[in-house]
Amino acid sequence: MINNLLLTILLISPYLVHAQNFSDETFADYLFQEGEYYRAVTEYYRILHSISDPAERSPLWRKIGLCYIHGEDFEGYISFHNKNRHYFAGDSLLYAEMNLNLGKSYYHLDRYKQAINSLDSSRSSPNNHFFNDSQFLLGISYSRIYDWQSSIMELQLINQSSSTSNKIIAENMIRSFQNVPNLTHRNPTLAGGMSAILPGAGYAYCQRWGTAMASFIINGLLIWTITDALKNEQYGFASLTGFVGIGWYIGNIKGSVKTAKKYNSSVRDDYINSVLLREDMLEYVKK
Repeated sequence: MINNLLLTILLISPYLVHAQNFSDETFADYLFQEGEYYRAVTEYYRILHSISDPAERSPLWRKIGLCYIHGEDFEGYISFHNKNRHYFAGDSLLYAEMNLNLGKSYYHLDRYKQAINSLDSSRSSPNNHFFNDSQFLLGISYSRIYDWQSSIMELQLINQSSSTSNKIIAENMIRSFQNVPNLTHRNPTLAGGMSAILPGAGYAYCQRWGTAMASFIINGLLIWTITDALKNEQYGFASLTGFVGIGWYIGNIKGSVKTAKKYNSSVRDDYINSVLLREDMLEYVKK
């Protein structure tokens, strides 16, 4: 009787273990679907450490990475990737996807040069499933640092034979980025010079009307105060006010230069966003 019971347990135990693994992963998948990404990561890790077969571990590595991406924990993904990248190397498809997500993480953190470096250092074959996605991200990342020529070159490498839609999108973006020099812009040097002559004028040139008015009033009051103090022979007070006033005056000039640069960046970023919206690449639109 005891022997029969032991034999039965030995026969069904593999199925019980399989059922437990299936149940655990199903629960982790459920958490992922419900947006409980951090809890899902814990569950996936728990399952991962109970599996030794690399082929079975690969899907779990992928799911953990997706938890970070969908949860918009991009710093967390970068740390996760750099710590575990040696586990991905044995699976070329997984490795390509994980590197693409690394580029996306840097991109969403506005670290465009790092996104470019990570994607450029791990280029995959044009036959790889993620090749086109990586090339699009490279092209967009170059556009965010306003290196239009490099952006166009990366977009031209899109695998033309993979799909007509990718070809059309790439060609549309190339044409759009070739027209970028025609965008309106403000000259930073001119903005600074205008504010040097008339405080606030550089801000007005950049359409920052409120800041322009505030700068004009503050600097005007300081000049009036210094003039009035000198008129009344209050030289110490005039010197003190002049010392403070110089800081405001120089700040007004520097601020105008920075505002012109921000104006130009805003115009170009809005243009890039409009291109991405038109091509339905919403993932890369920046707010």
